[in-house]
Amino acid sequence: SFQDKTWTASEVHLSGEGWEGQAQKAVFKEGASFISVLGGARIVKGNHSMVGDEILIYPETRKIQVKGEVSINIQP
Repeated sequence: SFQDKTWTASEVHLSGEGWEGQAQKAVFKEGASFISVLGGARIVKGNHSMVGDEILIYPETRKIQVKGEVSINIQP
């Protein structure tokens, strides 16, 4: 069966290979290839940051997709 697993907290903290993230809510749908983080979603790696309404994290491919109103800050 396709069952939603939702984690909701005042703040969700995520981390991966050299990056950290935070949001108000994280949603994972069983069988999906991504985790959706919503509400002030932000990913930071070193001096680089991405902020959006929703960030999709694909753990298997290590890709990140930012949706909605997006702000990206890349520092040399």
